[in-house]
Amino acid sequence: MKNSLLNAKHIQINVSSESSNSDECLAIGFEPGENILSETGNLYILFENNSGNRRIDFEKLIEACGKSFYEDIPSDSFESRFKQVLKTLNAQLKKHEHSLDMAIVATSNDRMLFSDIGDNTFLLLRNTSSTDLSTHTKSKIFREIGQGKLNSEDKILIASQYISQSIPKKQLSKMAISSSRDNFEDELDESLRQKDKTHAFSALLIELEDNNTLQETSQGNDKPKAISDAKFKKLMTQIQKSIKEAASKSKTKAKTLGKSNKKITSEISSKTKSGWTSFWSKYINPNPKQAIIIVVITIIIISILSLGISSLTAKPKSLTQLENSQTLIDNAKSALSKNNQASAKESIDKAEQILNKISSSERDKLNELEIKGRIKTGFSSTQSSLIALEDKLNLTSRISPSNSFKIAQNNLKSLVWLNSSLYGLDSSNGSIIEINPLLGSPIIRASSEDLRGAISMDSIADSGLIVLGKANILQYTSDKGLQKLNANSLPKSNDISSYLGNVYLLAAQDNQVVRYLKSGLNLSSRANILKNTSENELSQATSFAVNGNIFISIKDKILLFEQGSERSYQLNGLPAGFGNIKDIYYNKDSGYFILLNEASDRLALLTTESNSANFIRQYALESDQKISSFTIEPKNSQILINSGDKIYSYKIEK
Repeated sequence: MKNSLLNAKHIQINVSSESSNSDECLAIGFEPGENILSETGNLYILFENNSGNRRIDFEKLIEACGKSFYEDIPSDSFESRFKQVLKTLNAQLKKHEHSLDMAIVATSNDRMLFSDIGDNTFLLLRNTSSTDLSTHTKSKIFREIGQGKLNSEDKILIASQYISQSIPKKQLSKMAISSSRDNFEDELDESLRQKDKTHAFSALLIELEDNNTLQETSQGNDKPKAISDAKFKKLMTQIQKSIKEAASKSKTKAKTLGKSNKKITSEISSKTKSGWTSFWSKYINPNPKQAIIIVVITIIIISILSLGISSLTAKPKSLTQLENSQTLIDNAKSALSKNNQASAKESIDKAEQILNKISSSERDKLNELEIKGRIKTGFSSTQSSLIALEDKLNLTSRISPSNSFKIAQNNLKSLVWLNSSLYGLDSSNGSIIEINPLLGSPIIRASSEDLRGAISMDSIADSGLIVLGKANILQYTSDKGLQKLNANSLPKSNDISSYLGNVYLLAAQDNQVVRYLKSGLNLSSRANILKNTSENELSQATSFAVNGNIFISIKDKILLFEQGSERSYQLNGLPAGFGNIKDIYYNKDSGYFILLNEASDRLALLTTESNSANFIRQYALESDQKISSFTIEPKNSQILINSGDKIYSYKIEK
């Protein structure tokens, strides 16, 4: 019986420096092949030596790793063999004074084990999100092992220091997610093109894909077998060849001519055969040197003709990929019209994967073909169709730039609706601004160094604003302006809220919500509201809302506390991969939640019940622009969003 398994394939990139004293880098992957029992696994290693002239014998280390993982332990488990590799490495590292960064990962079907030392970047890429697994430990030897579950189409990226220092992590993640193994090196080159050439760098990009061809092993033969000496020697020969080629950046691509080109080539050969025989006997046979020259020239001419014909007759790979993705989009539309959401999602995901494999330069060429009328739909138009279809499937409403106006400020920390006006906290410049939603034209209502770097802002008793500063709490009212509130022993806090005229602070570090009674400019009677919270339960809390009950956002969850005690609370139907919640808005009267996801820049609308909230739809800006802050104008159910130097407004659809 066949068993569905995962297969790993990789590209290794090694670029040396023009400087002889530069750091050394090397990325290597061991992939024995699919004919080896799948449990044997693959091994990937990235070294970076920052020890100047004190060189380390990478080849010796790599061979020791390979022998430990594949040859020395004939029937041990995957984990034991990985530990043996680390033990072997540690023994070698202890012998030398070194400054070595190193990341090592082993995969076996859907399992991953990994460990690192130093400052390499180590990312797990899944769909459109990335998880940083780098520990940045200062240890000189391997001490910890991480493990994880892999899915089909996951990617693993390991990059040396120079890459992570030159390219922001978010940009590097997007590049690896959108690139195939074949074009990742080109994308990386393009990003580093303007950098100096005094740094060596290396990278590994590993892709997981379904492998349905591996057979289940017979009962009693389910343990990994050691690779034979011949197999291991062949594997090491390939690795050693890669090490030698790492001295200069090179990449060889094999190209195979199509059947039609073979046919054309054979016809050319046939027509020239008789003439060639006569020519040979008359001119070449008496002169061997001339014969060799003529043969070489003839081979070159035939090769050029074949390649020329190939370029004229073959359809570009990118155009085939575009057409395949368009077919999948049509399939998804058909499935969605029949309410077959699972089938529609499958087609959309496949179309997205195909489009992501088309390089930037090929995308531009396809768009140019559409402009010239040679194809009906180019890359950008196809991608727009895919996004629109995906939005329809995920119940996402796109907010157009036509529903926005510009302001002088950028990336407001908080937005608050108060008494028919919109207020924004500009913590970068240390000010509170008032914005007329109809006219724009923000007015600075308060400015102070105490507002610079402020964390959050909320309304208080419909009469003013309270601001959580870095070291104090401030109050703004239209008649008295900005004032400091007096309070003893303020906890380090993440967010501020108000209810019934009192002030609440989310003190995640203390695992608490703290309440102060407010009287004039004084905050008194400090009280811890939450009861029986487990240790560090709120350590990763990001925001909260108080409206009789207390709602706290932690990662992808909402915690509900009634009278200080936690109650079970569920988020139903939230799209898969919505991810960590940065900010929440809760309105008890209207009965809905708005949740902001920072990574995907989506707002989710959910209606609330006593012990759950149910997803209704998502909101996103055109081109997925970054959402800095948002609030609600409750009377007209308008959502107000700040992105960069713009304020967007949109009617909530329940």
